[in-house]
Amino acid sequence: NLPIMITPRWVRAKSPPIALDNLLEYLLKVPQYEETAGAILDAAGPDYLSYTDMMRLVADVAGKARPRIIPVPLLTPGLSSYWLGLTTAVPVDIARALIGGLRHDFPADDSALRRLVPQRLLGVREAIEAAFAAERRHAVAARWTEGAFALRGYRHDTAFYAKRAGGTALAAAPAEAIWAQLIRIGGRNRYYYMNWLWTLRELVDWLVGGAGFSRGRRDPDDLRLGDVVDYWTVIGIDPPRHLTLYFGMRAPGAGVLEFDLKPEGAGRTRITVNAYWHPRGVWGLLYWYSLVPAHLFLFRGWTRVLARRAEAAGHA
Repeated sequence: NLPIMITPRWVRAKSPPIALDNLLEYLLKVPQYEETAGAILDAAGPDYLSYTDMMRLVADVAGKARPRIIPVPLLTPGLSSYWLGLTTAVPVDIARALIGGLRHDFPADDSALRRLVPQRLLGVREAIEAAFAAERRHAVAARWTEGAFALRGYRHDTAFYAKRAGGTALAAAPAEAIWAQLIRIGGRNRYYYMNWLWTLRELVDWLVGGAGFSRGRRDPDDLRLGDVVDYWTVIGIDPPRHLTLYFGMRAPGAGVLEFDLKPEGAGRTRITVNAYWHPRGVWGLLYWYSLVPAHLFLFRGWTRVLARRAEAAGHA
């Protein structure tokens, strides 16, 4: 989704990428042959191309305009990984591992492996198309999972990796008491903490034609799978331990809010809330970075308020 990409010059390095289905076929069949014991076998696909070519092919298959890729000599592997983590949703540790493989060409002689395990090898374009098709077949996600297609709004142009912000608090109350407070959020009950901030975000959404002020819920004291709470949809619920809500406001990306309640003994419970955001392009990234300070402040306070409400209800 980035129209221009500043990259290290190593993106020109070439390799023969192999489709996952082909690699799994090799891994399944090779151990069946005694002569492969202790052998080192190259596995490769039929195409030999650069990372630049691969990125352009992904854009083609996704139906997006090809980005303008500008390789520069100044980005070291370390700097490149942080740059990639800033301008995309790829975690820095994964980015560092990926970039570490960009320094040199990686030719492979897979003739021995092809003779041993003959199969039709998918080209890079076919492999990308197969990966997109596999994502479309992934129908339901009951809690956040990295890259889950359903949690990315069923869109290939939404980032696979998510940005995350969260907060936690320890409550001197059992999980059941906290759950009783948690399942009442939204509607007339509102959100217990910094409601003015929620109202401000709802106003922005309403101004762009979204569901911002569509407040309400099926029942003020009960929650079940599929319920709509204001602009959230319940996509996962496991009383009294876990709640997953899918974000329904207009925004350049897809988001999930998750609550986890973990008993820690002596009548205490750890409350954790995490927001996961899969950005769509540069606007999705800017949207996320603009809200990170508010999110960190909000979630820490929200978990503490949930804890205090549960404790107060237990003493009433």
